[in-house]
Amino acid sequence: MSLNLKTYVATSFGILIFLLTAFLSFTISSKSVHEVKNQSGNSLSEMAFQMSDKLDSFMWSRYTEIEVLSELETVRETDNLVYTQNMLDQLHKSIPSFSWVGLTDEDGIVTAATDKLLIGTDISDRPVFKHALTGPFIGDVHDAVLLSKILPNPGGEPLQFVDISTPVKGSNSEFKGVLAAHLSWEWSNEIKETVLKPLKGKRENVEIFIVSAKDHTVLLGPDSMVGKSLPLDSIKKARKKKKMIGKLKPGRMENHM
Repeated sequence: MSLNLKTYVATSFGILIFLLTAFLSFTISSKSVHEVKNQSGNSLSEMAFQMSDKLDSFMWSRYTEIEVLSELETVRETDNLVYTQNMLDQLHKSIPSFSWVGLTDEDGIVTAATDKLLIGTDISDRPVFKHALTGPFIGDVHDAVLLSKILPNPGGEPLQFVDISTPVKGSNSEFKGVLAAHLSWEWSNEIKETVLKPLKGKRENVEIFIVSAKDHTVLLGPDSMVGKSLPLDSIKKARKKKKMIGKLKPGRMENHM
């Protein structure tokens, strides 16, 4: 074999080895990136599920408590308002997330309430009363209206509530009024912290967002983004019960369920 032929064969073999190595490196790298992305997605998906599950459990517990109270004889027979007043005050002390709980008469006039707030006020035009005329009601997160200037607010941030209400009926199933409650939205921050706590020191750039289904307004998230719209494709797909991983900022992934 001549020297030129040996050189040609060696060069060709070297190029082949180089191309094969490059191809394998690219394939392994792509697979690794795909696996990391899947792991990140599964981790974020699990976090989203935990947040959703904890929110549901908390809301269901508060709803059940209001429903049980509405069935008590002392609440149904609204002539014993002193006992009802004491019971509502005790509920607020035991579960501070109940910012306000009130009982109305059949016309929507508040007759008993935590700390006697809004007693004598007509709330018949408020959703918490109107929706409860036909059955139990759980509302969306909303800004405080009647209580914004009454309840203490050390932080100075806008107060937000979730409404829970249920009709109160007498012994003959006649409508006697509504038992209504405003849950402070602050409890959602407490739940968020319990979900994020295991990730501290591992993934500091992870943030949880809760976005309104109506207009994509951020209800829970970084202070700088609360109240702003977050029109992401992943949110639209999440409304269709699809999971998606997207980009919120460079280097930060967001996940929705």
